[in-house]
Amino acid sequence: MKLEANTVGSILFTLKAGSYDGDIIEKIPEVEPFEFLYGIGTMLPAFEEKLGGLQAGNQFKFFINSEDAYGSYQEGMQVEFDKSLFVDAVGNFLEDEVVLDNYIPMKDEEGNLLNGKVILIEDTKVKLDFNHPLADIDLYFEGKIMGVRQANEDEIEHQHVHTQWEAAGPDDPQVCHV
Repeated sequence: MKLEANTVGSILFTLKAGSYDGDIIEKIPEVEPFEFLYGIGTMLPAFEEKLGGLQAGNQFKFFINSEDAYGSYQEGMQVEFDKSLFVDAVGNFLEDEVVLDNYIPMKDEEGNLLNGKVILIEDTKVKLDFNHPLADIDLYFEGKIMGVRQANEDEIEHQHVHTQWEAAGPDDPQVCHV
């Protein structure tokens, strides 16, 4: 079976930054392959394009330039907030959470979750950087397709892979608990 729309891919890969000899960003071990539902838009489009049509046993090696990955770093994605926004219910500053290089989850006007990296803490303000951590970085992948299977109806409806299955007999349908 080929990796195409509404299939689940199980892959191993090593992701490096900047070149095939670059720093390792992520390495998926053989004992726990990465599984994803192909063709629903949750993965980088360029990533899916490179893997499309591959089958179990196929190896791959490709790069995705930064523009097709997480885009260019944008200074405008750095936002200053009044420090009083980061206080607990009794008005104490959240000093254990608002720490340099820590990520703070926030929502935009439409309710989308965004993670801002704390890049500055001053007396009256906190500055967060909402750029993706891999902005401006070319991504280099090398790996292997371990398996491809048809996604089930629940996975397609929920738009994610269900991996926590209840034990079932050979003639019984599996039940997801996710």
